[in-house]
Parts: sequence; C-alpha cells; structure tokens
Amino acid sequence: MVLHLVKLYSLFSSFFFERIRLWLINMEDILATQDPP
Repeated sequence: MVLHLVKLYSLFSSFFFERIRLWLINMEDILATQDPP
C-alpha cells in the first residue's frame, strides 16, 4: 500500500514538475519575443 502511494506520488510529482518546467520555458519565450516598451 505504501509503495503504491510512493509510486503514485513520484509519478505525479515528476509530471507536475515537467509541466512547470515547460510553462516556465514558454513564459521566457513569450517575454523574450515581446518588444520592450
């Protein structure tokens, strides 16, 4: 049971951090392509 929860947690956390990483890269691209005011 505990191992199952640990596996679920590691899977979810890796997916979650991957989403955050992609989002940050996307934000950097958007900010880099904007013209400074």
